[in-house]
Amino acid sequence: MKSENLHLSIAPTRSALLATLHSLQETFGSWQRRARGRDELAHLDTWSQRDLGLSEQDVQHEASKPRWSA
Repeated sequence: MKSENLHLSIAPTRSALLATLHSLQETFGSWQRRARGRDELAHLDTWSQRDLGLSEQDVQHEASKPRWSA
């Protein structure tokens, strides 16, 4: 097999690149939603935390997680 043909056969297709970009967009979007949710959780008042059945330690633990951590 010629080297040009081998190169072309393993080159990523446009659809594969688009799928990768879409996957990255989804990943970054979920990180952003987690960060926003954790920020909102960290700013809940004590009554709201109790209403949700959360302790201060629960809130601190969840709010301190990095955005990529589920």
